[in-house]
Amino acid sequence: MNFASDEFFQYLKTEVMKEESDGQIYFELEKVIKKSVYGLIYRKVPHDSVDDVYQEVFFTVWRRLTDFLLKSENMKPAQRMSWLLTIVNRRIADYYEKQECFKEIASIDDENSNISMSDARSGIVEQEEFTKCMHDLFNTLLDMKTAPEKILGYVYSKLVLKGDGRNSGKPSIAVDYLTGKSLYDIFYCMKKDLQCSLGIAIPEYVFIPLKNKLDSIDKDGNLVGNRVFTYTVKKVTDGNNRIQKKLEDIECKELKR
Repeated sequence: MNFASDEFFQYLKTEVMKEESDGQIYFELEKVIKKSVYGLIYRKVPHDSVDDVYQEVFFTVWRRLTDFLLKSENMKPAQRMSWLLTIVNRRIADYYEKQECFKEIASIDDENSNISMSDARSGIVEQEEFTKCMHDLFNTLLDMKTAPEKILGYVYSKLVLKGDGRNSGKPSIAVDYLTGKSLYDIFYCMKKDLQCSLGIAIPEYVFIPLKNKLDSIDKDGNLVGNRVFTYTVKKVTDGNNRIQKKLEDIECKELKR
């Protein structure tokens, strides 16, 4: 059976909701999920890590299964598959983020081996002061009550693409870069792009407000993060102007305190 099919969904719902169950459904679920996504994982991560990533995918589905069954009754098969693929892409992204962290830690250890203790302490204090300011900015920006497309458009046109020298913050460049990608894909790329562009490590908790927006359900019953970025240059420009105004207003209020 196919994970996204109406047939399997009804079977899954019936078995999971049974008052007395022998647990066989979870073995069936594991087989169906493996058949659906194992090949995709195999193509995207090193072969010796495929099983680990797959297990993370399965455990995530297992943990969210009841919520999925309650919310996806009226979904089309393509939407159910999109839900599963979103989990797969998140776990793959998590895998590569961990690998990058390991590389960065090893690199820092190598560099610090030639630095005196006093110089290292001085650098740490300077970095902490700088990142605190950036964290305040991100917390305000990513928690802003506006469409996630506007936030992502602002981040890419004003911070990421501007920061790497490819443009001077033109919304048109950001639109060309983002159009056609899902909001989830943009979000996971954004985390890495921001850190590379700004040259600082950004804690995961900073991204939680925006992540919560993407994990919410829209009026049509779909995950917001599965939406494809379709904003025009005008929409991104308008969004940038409104976000910039809000940030400036907040800054003015802080200065007056």
